[in-house]
Amino acid sequence: MNQLTNKAYYPFSDDRMFCTVMSENPELLRKTLELLLDTKIRKIVSTSSQRIFNYHKDVMSVRFDVFLEDGSRAYYDLEMETTKDGTKLKLLPKRARMYSSLSDSTRQPTGTKYEDIGKTYITFICLHDPFGYGLAKYTGIPQCKETHEADADVDNGVMCVYFNANAKQWNVNKEVEAFLKYVAGVEHEDIELTVQIEEAVKRYNENEDWRQWAMTFGDRLEEAREEARAEGIRKKEKQFITQMIRMGFDDKTIQAAVGVADVDEILALRKNSDAEI
Repeated sequence: MNQLTNKAYYPFSDDRMFCTVMSENPELLRKTLELLLDTKIRKIVSTSSQRIFNYHKDVMSVRFDVFLEDGSRAYYDLEMETTKDGTKLKLLPKRARMYSSLSDSTRQPTGTKYEDIGKTYITFICLHDPFGYGLAKYTGIPQCKETHEADADVDNGVMCVYFNANAKQWNVNKEVEAFLKYVAGVEHEDIELTVQIEEAVKRYNENEDWRQWAMTFGDRLEEAREEARAEGIRKKEKQFITQMIRMGFDDKTIQAAVGVADVDEILALRKNSDAEI
């Protein structure tokens, strides 16, 4: 219990609260990314994520997987990870790889030149240490194996950053440390960002429509995730079939490669592919 008599208080680290605050308050999302990534986002082109449903007809839909695009064609994905499961935490780099791939496939228009592809930042805020070294921040960037250092020549424009709110070594500045301690719910020094986020958190906690929605969120979340996962798989599958068609493979070879029994679907994609060409 916290601050609301006889009512559960949802902290910022709660999935429901995090998604709401970040998706409905773009400026707080921008400031959070700027702090964590030590960058300046001068212009917000768009913010988006996977829509779940509205908790009130007059309020923006709450989403998870929070994205922001800036004026330099860079994409930012911000995730809250609350699991204690070490196995799941160690899989975060593979999740980051998937998120980066989906971002490129859905956000880069057909015909985009390689030199025009912007940077992608995948950022996880973890309540527990994802890799077990006790650090507050882990940065994953392309590295040249032979020179043992990051090299601009092998940089693919993707940066994956993992923050640990339960750190033993604070290899971050004081503001980031204060933010992570706020996320963890432990004693911390207030900074402007945490004060602003907490004000938003209090507003939603005092909103009865939001609280009613939050109490049913868990039941619908997994259903929405399954639907999204299936939709994503189907989309990637269709993209792969289209690519094979354009490379000149026959229907039988495509079926064997993809495991698709519906020949009509391949024929329809082949027709659409010919029309586009």
